[in-house]
Amino acid sequence: MSRNHPYLLNPDFTFWDRAVSEKAVGEINPALGAQSFQIHPTDPVMTMGSCFAQHVSKRLSKEGCNFLVTENHPNNQGLNADAGFGVFTGRYGNIYTIEQAIQLAKRCLGEVTGGDIWTHKGGFIDSYRPRSIPGGFDSKEALLKDRQNHLDAVLKGFQSAKILVFTLGLTEGWRNTQTGQIYPIAPGVAGGEYDPDIHQPFNMSVLECISGLQEFSTLMKSINPMIKIILTVSPVPLAATHSGKHVLTATFSSKSKLRAAAEVISNSEKNVDYFPSFEIIQGLAQSGRYFEHNLREVRANGVDHVMRIFFDKYFPKIAKIGFGLDSNSASEQDLKNSQVLCDEDIFIGMGENQTERQI
Repeated sequence: MSRNHPYLLNPDFTFWDRAVSEKAVGEINPALGAQSFQIHPTDPVMTMGSCFAQHVSKRLSKEGCNFLVTENHPNNQGLNADAGFGVFTGRYGNIYTIEQAIQLAKRCLGEVTGGDIWTHKGGFIDSYRPRSIPGGFDSKEALLKDRQNHLDAVLKGFQSAKILVFTLGLTEGWRNTQTGQIYPIAPGVAGGEYDPDIHQPFNMSVLECISGLQEFSTLMKSINPMIKIILTVSPVPLAATHSGKHVLTATFSSKSKLRAAAEVISNSEKNVDYFPSFEIIQGLAQSGRYFEHNLREVRANGVDHVMRIFFDKYFPKIAKIGFGLDSNSASEQDLKNSQVLCDEDIFIGMGENQTERQI
């Protein structure tokens, strides 16, 4: 056997036995080897994306980083997650699909206007963010006024942020075929009335994901030429699918397309980086230990693992965070911090014999 081959000088993290098999689970770091930018503790960081993205917001705040919030309570009552404030930079709720993110940016720029107003349990619901504002609004006028204030605040976020962390969640979504509006959740689930002739499901292909991320990156650079984007893929499985496939198959189809698109864009765009939160939680080495009993909710120790590596990679000037390497226990506060607001949770418990769930 030749003693000269191209793998001889490769670092340990490029070999499975040294990087995975011989490591304690909590020490596995799939972010090694990737070249990227670093973040100064004072750099304003904007967050958006799926449910898992909320963990990034919480940990940035907890560690004293500059988590950017541009949409605050109008009565100066501070941040109130129960009213949708402070969950993300703006009160847009979960942005599950790339299509949603593009739509939000274009709405901020005035390129997309209008949008359905739903009713639910006596309140008026903004169909762009139906569950981020509990109870909705008392009137259409109040909704429209808040909607414009919201878009102004989000645009300020895009303009002010040095870093945007975008957690990709789904490829499936719902579209209004008459207006082109993209919904975060199907009409009729949390407001509005479902019309099969108007409301149609979509499921982005990998090529559509790539072109969508390219368009989103271009939009961000047009708003803020200096902004850097960190893409990550949510490890949280789908709560439900409209694809006709088994939900497990649909989950990995969706995540695989998003992961492939993130790879393409992060390799081709200098201002875009990829962070492997999906790999940390869903990797073979974890054997499901980072999920709760329902195999969907991510446990606090899994979030700790992700965020420890996130800070090691992007915030080297910050002292090491005291997250446990692989603790199976969590304090009451840790458990509270790990809870997130997820639109998809409304599907839990639904089935053939249950068409509506109280929210």
